[in-house]
Amino acid sequence: MRRVNQAYVIGTSTKVDISSVDVDKFDDKYFSKESQKKTKKGEGEFFEADKEVCLMSLVVLVIILACLLIFTMLLLYRTKRCSLRRRKMIKRLLMLVC
Repeated sequence: MRRVNQAYVIGTSTKVDISSVDVDKFDDKYFSKESQKKTKKGEGEFFEADKEVCLMSLVVLVIILACLLIFTMLLLYRTKRCSLRRRKMIKRLLMLVC
């Protein structure tokens, strides 16, 4: 059961008999919201959230570095200066990564 703002109620001429309904338990305290106590973050919790952000940044950085490494290997593989031995090594590394 909720208390409804009068702006949302449509007035009608319909009458309902509520003489047999016990309404003693419905007072302002029944309709009030229970206030929840706010907990302050301690120093440890504050830095825990910061560690998660740092970890995600580190993962992104590792992915970017891996992509740069692959790109560099591909460039080395395609140059004519690269020896056959080095080309085979790069080819094996690329096959492992991809």
